[in-house]
Amino acid sequence: MNNYLLSIDGSTVATGASIFDINTKELINYTVFKKDNKEEPNMRKRVIYMVDCLSEYIKLYKPEKIVMEQVIPAINNASTVLALGILQGGVLGLSHGLDIPIDFIEVPYWHSELGILKSKGDLKEQSINWVNEKYGLDLVYKSPTSKYNQDNEADSICIGSVYLGNYIKVKKRKIGR
Repeated sequence: MNNYLLSIDGSTVATGASIFDINTKELINYTVFKKDNKEEPNMRKRVIYMVDCLSEYIKLYKPEKIVMEQVIPAINNASTVLALGILQGGVLGLSHGLDIPIDFIEVPYWHSELGILKSKGDLKEQSINWVNEKYGLDLVYKSPTSKYNQDNEADSICIGSVYLGNYIKVKKRKIGR
């Protein structure tokens, strides 16, 4: 029997999802579900699309646990917070309905655990680089605003890696004496 973790980087435009073997911590699969604002301007319909895609992914892999990035209430855009909250609620309802335990992990926590910091440059690029190095992947980073970046996939992999403890924690350096 498979013992899988589903790791989710939620977004109403591009939700990254990864499957890990909980015992071996091996990355089994990763994907992204996309539905942009032009294709579907109604945010709630995009959320339903994302939840439906995640439901199909769950049917395929039958994970016994889910971990999802926690919504950050400090985001300056209230509509983004609302949209992510609705998506998180949809995934929470999905996990409850399927009797799959779910945990949430905060962005600052997994970023700091992997040494992904604003002071080091673009967060998307750092996430993609970390995943490519750790797992030998070739995820794409073009520029900070490129729609071709594969940061959603990378972030879902980072979240799962930190949740499973499958990384070497970056040691904080003391400045001065």
